[in-house]
Amino acid sequence: MERIGIYGGSFSPPHNGHLSAARLLLDEVGVDRLIVLPAGNPPHKVLSPEENPAHRLAMTRLAFADLPRTEVSDWEMTREGKSYTVLTLEHFAAPDRQLVLLVGTDMFLTLDQWYRASDIFAMAEIVCVRRESDVGKTEAIREKMDVYREHFGASVRLLEEKVVVLSSIELRGIAAVGGDLTPYLPSSVAEYIEQNHLYSLPQQGTITPELLGTLRTRLRREMSAARYAHTLGVEQTAIRIGTLCAPHSLCRLRAAALLHDITKEYSCEKQLKILEESAIIPVCHVDSPVLHAASAAVLITHDPAYADFADPIVIDAVRRHTTGGADMSVEAQIVFLADYIEPTRRHRACVNLREQFWAADPASMSEEERLAHLRRFVRLEAEQTIAHLLERGVYIDEDTLRARNSMLG
Repeated sequence: MERIGIYGGSFSPPHNGHLSAARLLLDEVGVDRLIVLPAGNPPHKVLSPEENPAHRLAMTRLAFADLPRTEVSDWEMTREGKSYTVLTLEHFAAPDRQLVLLVGTDMFLTLDQWYRASDIFAMAEIVCVRRESDVGKTEAIREKMDVYREHFGASVRLLEEKVVVLSSIELRGIAAVGGDLTPYLPSSVAEYIEQNHLYSLPQQGTITPELLGTLRTRLRREMSAARYAHTLGVEQTAIRIGTLCAPHSLCRLRAAALLHDITKEYSCEKQLKILEESAIIPVCHVDSPVLHAASAAVLITHDPAYADFADPIVIDAVRRHTTGGADMSVEAQIVFLADYIEPTRRHRACVNLREQFWAADPASMSEEERLAHLRRFVRLEAEQTIAHLLERGVYIDEDTLRARNSMLG
């Protein structure tokens, strides 16, 4: 009997997590073929006009082109009505076939609420792929596995994947401002998105992706390799958080992230000269590790080389990125946190906070909940910084205390 894998989804866009899940099914479950079906009209979500069916189908074909024993079907897209999974299973069912349905964590946890759920369990073996970011849902998954077996007589199995996976909303946000998609998507899909100008998102201010690309190239030449890697990590993290909390300020966030450390490798004397030439007296100690935040903000303001990026919100976010402060804008909060939890940070406190922030799955939250989540982690960062400085017996910048207190509400 032929075992056929069925893998549906909006695939907007298809990413490395989708490919990883498909490989796991092919390698560990023993299906003979895998059929990938971009949804035409999914019953659980409303697709935006940006999520054009023809583009989603083209990207899905590119993404899965090199996967053996795999084909992409347009069946759900070409039929009328909702793309109910049970109808897809009925279409591909045959007496000499055994169907294996591949689903992600969230879909698996609600499978018993789907249209004609009992028929789905009767027609197909269910394979749930749990992503690394869903480790906190493992107990809930196992409880559901027991329920499905007991109440539906279902055949269910759990697989675990390790790749870093971003939500579709995060990926579309990165694409909207010309961010780097290559860590998350097959290169062919990333190129297709760029060539077809998909997922555009209106941005506030005058900073453009083209200006940011030029700035990136310049910083790669001017910064040390380690500083540039950290800078790109802050940029990546700021975009991710920004897609959820400030989607119309993504270009500003990219600029602030790229510029936040432009004077970090300057000597103390050079930074003080930048401040003195602008008649600014530093409020921090002259040998402070946060001096570069003030000097960078001043450099962006007064140096013609950075005139394209002298946006007040960008400058404020750069100035506050080390200490925080009272009444921080959402953009300043994002850059402050991104600098602390970006992927190249290896200090245990940074790693723990990073894991906790993303483990809460902010992409699934409402807008209000996301902003509250951001504020909570800005407060936690400030508290960790204060505790660290107290332990060392060194000066605590008053702005860090203000940042912590202002996030209590």
